Amino acid sequence: MTTKLYTSEEINAVFNSNINKKLFFNKVAIDSREVSNRGIFFAIKGENDDGHRYVKDVLRNKNNLSITSKGPKNQRSIRTKNTLENLRNLASYARQRSESKIIAITGSCGKTSLKNLLNFSLSKVGKTYCSPKSFNNHYGVPYSLANLSSDNKYGIFELGMSSKGEIDKLVNLVKPHIAIITNIGPAHLENFKNIYGICRAKAEIMNGIFQNGIIILNKDDKFFNTLKSIADKKNIKILTFGFSKSDIQIRKSSAKVFFKIKNKIINFKINNFNKSYLYNVAATLCVHYYLNHNINLLKNNFNNFKIPEGRGNEKNIKIKNKKILLVNDSYNSNPTSLNEAIYNFSLHF
Repeated sequence: MTTKLYTSEEINAVFNSNINKKLFFNKVAIDSREVSNRGIFFAIKGENDDGHRYVKDVLRNKNNLSITSKGPKNQRSIRTKNTLENLRNLASYARQRSESKIIAITGSCGKTSLKNLLNFSLSKVGKTYCSPKSFNNHYGVPYSLANLSSDNKYGIFELGMSSKGEIDKLVNLVKPHIAIITNIGPAHLENFKNIYGICRAKAEIMNGIFQNGIIILNKDDKFFNTLKSIADKKNIKILTFGFSKSDIQIRKSSAKVFFKIKNKIINFKINNFNKSYLYNVAATLCVHYYLNHNINLLKNNFNNFKIPEGRGNEKNIKIKNKKILLVNDSYNSNPTSLNEAIYNFSLHF
């Protein structure tokens, strides 16, 4: 039997409301198009649209609930001053009741790809939930967390930022047991004096790590020592990955790749030699190692992973009867991700 995401009793407790006690809900949404049956719709006013325009459509289904800042207040509609703040409140409740091992990822590039790889890998061990797409801002993170079911064993969340203080707010909502910083690069540099400011902003992810949690860091990143120093001051345990000597070390030859895990060498079936992908595999192995999983059971895991669209995935196409390999690395670009894309593309020649 599928676990209900929220019962009416839980909703009434969170919002001090009095909705129909027969109701239960399996989806939280901020886009009315995602609400079909037994959904909770938060009507949020954005820059280009106002969710209140779609409340009537949502409530045509008698099993749905709306959270609004204007309009009627009844057993299927809760009115509140700030719908986004109340979405955060529901997300906070979801985190409080959860017994999942929570993982939070930030970095200048590679966050979504790593999140998807972790989701693919951890799903082999237990029921896993991850934030959809690249939902990593002040809307996307509480939306994602609010959809974490009480029976999930693992929860994976992506945290993004464009200015100082944003990750601090998000991580204190997510409260991860495991935090990962993929790398530090000049993304959103227009909002900082220099790249050191970006490093400090990414390091905010350490502010909300759950008691006795861990930070996973890229040993090859030029800001590793800075991040390590911050972690040491906070007395946070560190696991490292990279091509240089680290806890999970990548070893690559022209024909194969293998990993040295705490002085033990393990081979994996991997056809994708892209540097960014190998970093993601190593970071994923760090998570499994920390969770005390049997690494040997993952030997065939990484060869079956499908790279997300627009992040270096390959397609064989034909143009005028000529076979062409199309490498699609067209997702949002910053100097770091562009450099990685060019390097990975060069591996084909």
